[in-house]
Amino acid sequence: MSRTPLDAETIASRLDEYLEVEFTFIHTDELTGVLAGLPRDSQDFVLQWTRRAAATNTELAFQFANRAKEALREVDPDVVAAWCLHAMDCYDTAGLQAAMAVVRDLEGFVAVGHQRAAGAVYDEAVPILLEASTGEINDPTDLVNLYVRAGSNLVPRCIIVSLREEGIAAELNRQSQRRAIEVTMNLADGVPLSNAVAELEAIAARTLPDGIDMILLGEAATYQETGSEVALTYAIALLVVFLVLCAQ
Repeated sequence: MSRTPLDAETIASRLDEYLEVEFTFIHTDELTGVLAGLPRDSQDFVLQWTRRAAATNTELAFQFANRAKEALREVDPDVVAAWCLHAMDCYDTAGLQAAMAVVRDLEGFVAVGHQRAAGAVYDEAVPILLEASTGEINDPTDLVNLYVRAGSNLVPRCIIVSLREEGIAAELNRQSQRRAIEVTMNLADGVPLSNAVAELEAIAARTLPDGIDMILLGEAATYQETGSEVALTYAIALLVVFLVLCAQ
């Protein structure tokens, strides 16, 4: 049974939150009307990817959302998701102009859409088709036992390649223009937010490898920003007092 579509008020509220219209002054009225006419699954899909793209850049997310209806009419959602990821990757590596070029050139992306959908999580993917003439391949380790032709001889693949299994994220979120994995935590009763933030920062400093940083979100980010602003305010106040005393 199909779900009831979201009403315009709910869609507008979510778009205003994701696109930070209070600060960006993006007008979402027309976009809200477009999304209100979509089925619920399409609404959820567009809003989800708009939120994720907005973590990279709000203008990029807005332009993606405006073209998402057209994209869903032309290709499968997996291809649209890969298209959005590709635009976000371009923003990370080449800036907003390059990312916007990807969003504007939906037709060019669709031409290789299915290939990009298969390799969206990776920077580059090389498709390989393997076929077993006998038996079944029901375990990844069976792949290294396949034989390939080297000149006039057949050699097992384990001689020329190695196989490694590892888990990867099915989806990659972004924060501050960087790929990120979100971790949600709740404060224990009686634990001040300041103590929790300090403990997290200490753990991150000890355990995170080079090139990996921790970005605070929500109330923790607000606390961190407020603390920095308070310190700056005190510094300016002390400077003003010092200047006044010097002038006397």
